Amino acid sequence: MPAFRVLVAAESANPRAWFGLHVALHGVEQFDEALTTLAKAAELGYANPGQIQFRFARTYARKGDAEKAFDALNAFVNADFRAFDFWIGEWDVQPAGRLRGPQGASSVIEKSLEGCLIIEHW
Repeated sequence: MPAFRVLVAAESANPRAWFGLHVALHGVEQFDEALTTLAKAAELGYANPGQIQFRFARTYARKGDAEKAFDALNAFVNADFRAFDFWIGEWDVQPAGRLRGPQGASSVIEKSLEGCLIIEHW
């Protein structure tokens, strides 16, 4: 852990350094400080937001705060769950690489299985 503290002091804008410090603090059960360093990694744009949310949930769970742990898990799930909803609808399509002709095709994109699945009908 001391090495991560030195790294964070030297590179305070490095989200990976803050994330590494979080992991080290979590490992020695310093959960309050671990949450602070994880928030800093997120603020600086740590490359894997899903990992951030998972780590928030994990740390809150270890602290015994089930409500915040589930809130973090729900934020993680909901962030990607609707990522392709923009695609739902009816579309006129043309094959790629060809000039547009008078006849194209149609594509209908719809939700299935209570919104958990997207199906394309070409």
